[in-house]
Amino acid sequence: MTHDERLLALLHKRPDDYTSGAELAERLGVSRTTVWNHVEALRKEGYVIEACTRRGYRLVSAPDRMLPDEIRRRLRTQWLGRRLWCYRETDSTNDVALARAAEGAPEGAVVLAEAQRRGRGRFHRKWLSPPAANILASVILRPDCHPSLVSQLVIAAAVAVAETLRSLHDLDAHIKWPNDVCVGTRKVAGILAELSAEAEQIKHAVIGIGLNVNMAPAEIPKAIRATATSVRIDLGHEVSRLDTLGELLVHFERWYDQWRRDGFAPVKARWAALSSSLGRRVEIVSGTAKITGLVADLDDDGGLMLRLDSGLVRKVASGDMTVVG
Repeated sequence: MTHDERLLALLHKRPDDYTSGAELAERLGVSRTTVWNHVEALRKEGYVIEACTRRGYRLVSAPDRMLPDEIRRRLRTQWLGRRLWCYRETDSTNDVALARAAEGAPEGAVVLAEAQRRGRGRFHRKWLSPPAANILASVILRPDCHPSLVSQLVIAAAVAVAETLRSLHDLDAHIKWPNDVCVGTRKVAGILAELSAEAEQIKHAVIGIGLNVNMAPAEIPKAIRATATSVRIDLGHEVSRLDTLGELLVHFERWYDQWRRDGFAPVKARWAALSSSLGRRVEIVSGTAKITGLVADLDDDGGLMLRLDSGLVRKVASGDMTVVG
């Protein structure tokens, strides 16, 4: 732990009382002047710390920022998120996670950023997010499976996001195939999987999750304002991003563990319960092709099984889906 993290840990132990500068200096093995310098550094990060003559310091509030110490205080997982990299800004959390994974980062490590310069979704579409408003996270996984099964992990992540929004924020979240989570008809989250593989084995996979948490209506670009939303917009008030992240990691860990233990069947069953399109007539645009049919199921590769008007069932591996009936 850094001196800042150790100082915060000491202040967190006495949330309703002051801790003297002399005690903090002794516990940290530094001078009282150094303690003051660390307090000032934490204040610049957004911590509200009171200083009272002859009494010491008291932590009043912590910022809703993706800071390692604040995230760890909310972790209720066994292994997911126990290794963290947190950035004020980066090109893409997925790019950082892929690089860290190639260097040997452990399974369950998570990369987070307050802002991205080159955030992306499927088909290299831009993912826009104002600074310090949303959750931009990439999870490193090392599943023992064929690369074609990575789409199952996308479905598991979508289930985890939807369950988080339902359990923590009481939102009627559902999954729009292949990788979106929506509230009503508007998208609140997207998931992007990228991987490195050899022959028939995944070396590592990165699951990127972009979840709109505290974006205000005006912060959503006009071009997508009718199709995008945030937790704040749907609830009418801001929520804790840190609490939301903590809940999300719990759900993702649980579903990933079950997937490793029991395969795709339980994940697919939960997807079916949360799907906005199962049993409905949809139109899917894939490249220049347009396909219409009834959503019948998912296959084991995460592809959509579409019942055409002719009665035949056709697999669709990717595309943009619109419910039309």
